[in-house]
Amino acid sequence: NIIYANNNGNGNPETGDGYKYRGQGIIQLTWRANYVKMSKVASDLLGESFDWATYPEHLSTREKDAIYSAVTYFYSRFNMSELNEGALDIVKVSKGVNGGEHGIDERKEEYNRLSNIIFQLSECKPKEEKR
Repeated sequence: NIIYANNNGNGNPETGDGYKYRGQGIIQLTWRANYVKMSKVASDLLGESFDWATYPEHLSTREKDAIYSAVTYFYSRFNMSELNEGALDIVKVSKGVNGGEHGIDERKEEYNRLSNIIFQLSECKPKEEKR
């Protein structure tokens, strides 16, 4: 609470905002200001009502909210056409999400592993039913 106090919408240490608005969701959304902003963007983008500033625990306890917060964050931070065309590489995305390249080797390794799995899944065909 002390380290994250009085910054990016968080109140003083006594408010508990540092813990309340800690990194939660798939990409670890942090700071009250981001919870407020991403709630609005998600509500507008997805046509549902989200209020993660009031209910920050939803990013930890509801799978849908955890996923939607990440989608919303990416949508608000990156040009989606670049992402869809593969123009955003792992380094650009890491800098945009994490602010730097700390842990980039591990991210690249995991990205390559997951990309291979996704490619394999895209090649799957439905199993034919026996009659």
